[in-house]
Amino acid sequence: MLPERHRQAIAQLQQTLEHLQNQLTEANLDKVTLTAAFRQAQQLLENILQLGDGDVSPSLVSPLQSYLTEIHKQMRLLEMDFRFLQTSRQTATLQTRQTQMRSRVATLIGYCKSLLDK
Repeated sequence: MLPERHRQAIAQLQQTLEHLQNQLTEANLDKVTLTAAFRQAQQLLENILQLGDGDVSPSLVSPLQSYLTEIHKQMRLLEMDFRFLQTSRQTATLQTRQTQMRSRVATLIGYCKSLLDK
């Protein structure tokens, strides 16, 4: 089982991602609120990465590192999607970006759930 501080941080990241996902389903995106939620998710991930794995059970160190590597990668890709979304001018392009971002956020939420199940 993951240490409590890891579990709390990952649960908080999951909640932020779920909030972000809800915002991405809205027809009229509020880019300011979306930006704030995205930045919060980035900060939470940085906090998780800084926790280290010193107090993690040796049997969980490798899976934890693997998940965190994937989460970090997906967050970087989400950041690129986010930048493209901000520059989207046409409705069709905006909708495509929203769909891509929702998919990526769903993947991130799945990773968080998997980690919390450990």
